[in-house]
Amino acid sequence: MDNSNNAINKFLINHPDLLTLNPEGMPSLGKPLSRKDFSIDLLPLKTMFDFYGDSKRFITDDLPLPPTEKIRLGGGSPGNFPIFPGITRAIMNKFNTCKLNEYPMAAGDETARNDVAEYMNSVGFPELNNSNIIFTSGSTQGFEFVLKLILSNGDDVIIPAPNYGLFSFIPERIGANVKFIPLSSDDDWMINPDKLAKILDENRNVKVFINTNPHNPMGKVMGKKDIGLLKKIHDVCSQRGVFIIDDLTYRDLCFDQNNMAVPIGTLPGAFSNTISLFSLSKSYHAAALRAGAIVADARIIAGIRNHVFQTIDSIPVITCAAVAGAFNNTQTRHKEHKEYFSGVLGEYKYRYYLMKSIIDGIDSIRDTKMKNNIFQDVKKYAIKLPTDYDGINNIDLISSDLPDSGFFAMLDFSKMKDKYYYSRQIVNDEELSRFFYCDNNIKFLTGSSIAWPDKNQLVGRVTYAFDRSDLINCFLKLKESAAKIKDYPTIYKRTR
Repeated sequence: MDNSNNAINKFLINHPDLLTLNPEGMPSLGKPLSRKDFSIDLLPLKTMFDFYGDSKRFITDDLPLPPTEKIRLGGGSPGNFPIFPGITRAIMNKFNTCKLNEYPMAAGDETARNDVAEYMNSVGFPELNNSNIIFTSGSTQGFEFVLKLILSNGDDVIIPAPNYGLFSFIPERIGANVKFIPLSSDDDWMINPDKLAKILDENRNVKVFINTNPHNPMGKVMGKKDIGLLKKIHDVCSQRGVFIIDDLTYRDLCFDQNNMAVPIGTLPGAFSNTISLFSLSKSYHAAALRAGAIVADARIIAGIRNHVFQTIDSIPVITCAAVAGAFNNTQTRHKEHKEYFSGVLGEYKYRYYLMKSIIDGIDSIRDTKMKNNIFQDVKKYAIKLPTDYDGINNIDLISSDLPDSGFFAMLDFSKMKDKYYYSRQIVNDEELSRFFYCDNNIKFLTGSSIAWPDKNQLVGRVTYAFDRSDLINCFLKLKESAAKIKDYPTIYKRTR
């Protein structure tokens, strides 16, 4: 029997990427709506994500097979801390009081939206009510909801570089074009309003600018000290009719809680031009809940509500309860927030310096008490004690200072460039990734995965959200691998 006309065979003609399944690899990044492939700015990201997601591509006959133990320094999950107690309490209360047989509302539970609106007013947003709030399954869904509402085919979206790479593909999947604004150490890794104005003036189809505050991966915060900068960013966009999507996912993880990220939508006259995204995933250690919120002009929220109704019908009550459990203006919440984040942020700070001691050497830690604590932790947790505490010769931190927020660090591997791992010369991100994978089954996101602006550098984004024992052993493995780089090629012969 000729099966060529079977439904599945017809389907696969239009979806050739599904002919070969790779259930252990990363899901497909998709494809742009209006052309054959992603734009020239996004192709390096796509190439590296495709490579990163399929470990079989790393394997070659001239290099060792990796050990079985995986070390994943590129993960985005927060540390293994207990979930914020207000979230758990709100969810359990909802289970006990809600009629689960009834469908919820398209925009989300009204009481929860009232609670979140009251909290946002306390942050500085202008007299919000529940018509300014809608709940989502995390920032990613919120980002897509917003873009689908306000973009048309051919519109441009400006995204800072470096960035959270996977966000970059969403605009082009719905028919827009992505252009990057490179960040620079000269501007302290923050948006330069003059450079932003220049890009907007050169690209008249720009509809959206993405502002990430705090920034992923650089960890920079634009807080009270930077109100003037935030106002300039808003004015540049507002004068040109460009929406700002303000991604505030890491806001509660600011190490200086007296200088938390200031939402642009709280500035005078900025609310109607700004769409703010909030999430529980990173700061509140609730990534598995996939819960977040959009705060915006009521007409924006109404448009998103229509889309929710037309696609998934309504927002789950658990999502609503979780967000309201984190973002409410009660005394209980504020007291719990202070206690909770005091412990969480203190531990993240320590883990950063623990990582720094391995990369930059123990003498880079100036605080004597912390240095002694690090020595004790390494002795306690290291599977194999290091032969020295002098740091890693071929790896540097892009910035040796504690980030303002988050749990990521940027590492500079440029000293490895043009050196060898056996016969393989490390000349690009692909060969850098292959080296670490084949030597110690280490993976992290390289520069081209996050739109790193300096193409001459070899860099990687790594997490320090691990428990102390895992952090120590993962970065000691990184050190062990880095020591194997040579100035000349050698031959590896695999034994069968």
